[in-house]
Amino acid sequence: MARLKKKKVRDKIVASATKLFAKQGYFCTSVNQIAKNAEVAVGTIYVYFDSKDEILIELFIDYFRKLMEEIEEKFQNSKTEPLTKLLNGLRYMVNKLSEDIDMAKVFLVELRQSNKALNFIAPKIQKDYEKLIKKLLDEAKDQGLLNENIDTQVISISTFGLIETMLFDWLNRGYSKEKLIDNMEKTARYFVNGIRNI
Repeated sequence: MARLKKKKVRDKIVASATKLFAKQGYFCTSVNQIAKNAEVAVGTIYVYFDSKDEILIELFIDYFRKLMEEIEEKFQNSKTEPLTKLLNGLRYMVNKLSEDIDMAKVFLVELRQSNKALNFIAPKIQKDYEKLIKKLLDEAKDQGLLNENIDTQVISISTFGLIETMLFDWLNRGYSKEKLIDNMEKTARYFVNGIRNI
């Protein structure tokens, strides 16, 4: 019971920080504001987190760990060939982030405002993501679905950049989620067809 209560408090703090970081920016958000928005005492924040940087790190690691687990599960349960799985995975990531605009803003803009958070998070999430995508691409190569000269490590890095670019364009231009999904669908298909061994 105590553990569940602690998790609820921690989740409230993280949700509060996510909304405030997205709305007014990382630098303009204070720990006091996070506490007030979460309806907890400032001292409670420091029971769970050492600093504002740590809140940013925790919220992002938690979100992406869950997202990676969901995608990996989809890959494992799918009987489709690896490049179709890749296409579905890219679509899924953009769709999930577009459903949580606050997290999308934190991911694309506010994360870069904290050098400590960025230096800690970026290598970790990219490593986990690239490992997952590279495994899929290596399977495709083994099955003769990729051009022989394709470097799967480089391609796995490129797909991460593709997701960032499409989300940034959506947030920057302010068009509908439907248009974002349509644009991502087209772009992902161009990308996958470009590396496919025809």
